[in-house]
Amino acid sequence: LVLAPTSSGKTFVGEILAALAAERGGSVIYAVPYRALASEKWQSWQQSFVAAFGETYRLCVSSADYSAYDSQI
Repeated sequence: LVLAPTSSGKTFVGEILAALAAERGGSVIYAVPYRALASEKWQSWQQSFVAAFGETYRLCVSSADYSAYDSQI
């Protein structure tokens, strides 16, 4: 759990920890308060993580209006 002021690097810390956990075969949940932010992060990470590491990472997004990955979570 990372609690810090705005623009202090919370997302960066989360990305690094998520990559480390996934590399070790673990799972990560990244919770955000808004559907739009969840979609934005999913698209961004889909491009950066999959581009950098191939299909090693599986990214899923789940919200009230987007449930395509709910069965995989």
